[in-house]
Amino acid sequence: MKFLLKMFEKVSPNFQEDGKLKAFKPVFEALENFCFAPGDKTGIAPFARDPLDVKRFMSMVIVALIPCLIASFYVTVHSNDWYC
Repeated sequence: MKFLLKMFEKVSPNFQEDGKLKAFKPVFEALENFCFAPGDKTGIAPFARDPLDVKRFMSMVIVALIPCLIASFYVTVHSNDWYC
């Protein structure tokens, strides 16, 4: 995973304010947060952050729903007698 982190660090300047790909900064940040947990830390002791934040968890939910979606398309298209 270190090679992937180095790759993100290498291409990161292209997505900053003066970079040539600054229009795609939200896409880059979403992909980076999907691969790695954000580095935010809380300063007060009672609060803790789980490495599995909401964005990453919901990304996994969307990926898990893809086979269900494909199966529903298949069943809908290939079942001609469902309306009888």
